Amino acid sequence: MWRIRLKAFGRGVVSGFLPFFFIFWLQRRFGPEQISGLIAGIVFHEFGHALCGAAVGIRIRRCTVGFGPILRRWRWGGVRFELRLWPIFGQVHSEAILRSRKGAEILFLSGGALGNILLGTCFAGLAAGQLVPIDSAEAVIVVQLLLIALTLCPGGGGFDGLRTGSDALQILTVLRQRRGQITATGRYFLANLREYSTSVDDSAVDSPAAPILIYWDCEPDRFSDRRCWQEMNDALQALLARRDLSVAEELSVLDRLLTTALILGDVAPQAALAEWSNRALELGGAVKSIMETNAAVQIQLGHYAEGKEILERLYTTDRTIPNILKRIFLAQAELGLGNDAAARKHLTTARAIAKGQAPSDVVALLEADPKRC
Repeated sequence: MWRIRLKAFGRGVVSGFLPFFFIFWLQRRFGPEQISGLIAGIVFHEFGHALCGAAVGIRIRRCTVGFGPILRRWRWGGVRFELRLWPIFGQVHSEAILRSRKGAEILFLSGGALGNILLGTCFAGLAAGQLVPIDSAEAVIVVQLLLIALTLCPGGGGFDGLRTGSDALQILTVLRQRRGQITATGRYFLANLREYSTSVDDSAVDSPAAPILIYWDCEPDRFSDRRCWQEMNDALQALLARRDLSVAEELSVLDRLLTTALILGDVAPQAALAEWSNRALELGGAVKSIMETNAAVQIQLGHYAEGKEILERLYTTDRTIPNILKRIFLAQAELGLGNDAAARKHLTTARAIAKGQAPSDVVALLEADPKRC
């Protein structure tokens, strides 16, 4: 347990102190003009992506400036905006593109560099009109050129728990695709959907529900932020209310609702859990993931023996995240049945599997009160 907490402390140091030292180093090395130019450049870069995406019909779901703890979050025009503590990075999340739209995607991905060009041009004009000092304008323009150069590097990195490529790398990927070709994101969506029904064909990527499902699949805060879960819950329940989903899509929606509710704990009433679980069993009672989710629901509802029997029958020895969750719910079942030693054994095994690979939401479950998990 102390190792898990030490790792959490290490992540806190990285997100809390390293950016402070980076900004301090920038100020000592370059000065306030460059830092101001960097922050303004990131804002213009991200809003350039957002505006270009909106102009070509790519729906923008989230626009983030900075990283680390969230200072302010608000919604405007259907877009979630986030301002985070350290304004030296950013990212725009669009609705998933499941079939290639070359021209639209290239403009969207180029929007960041266009935003930096716009900011640099504005400062050049202000300097020409003697509205700002030439030295200050030059500092801002140089920072914009550096940001554009970074954008043109075909590399990649991580942000907010997700791996992503640079704008240039993503543009190269788009250029290699044929117009109308199913993208890598589309193939991922189809593979997930086929876990619920083998009759799913490629036309499923054209469903109105597809971009919504894949967006919430890739939302890093869906397990850790209750407001984010509420947004997801509202979006998925709106899909169910339309009553035009395929069987595989409805099973996917129900499974997501149940899984996130089980991980977060008390966000959904027991009546809703039972209703969703019964509907999922009615549609796909032979689907393994639905059987596993139903078993966890039974344990959550206090039917410990029934849930335990199902999970033990389905359990494998793979060192995967689903098996960590199975162990957690088996531990809860054993506690409910009064078998404390067996519960501790399951949690010990889960922690061993989770070491170095489990996301923060799963680690939080392992650190919670044993009677909770």
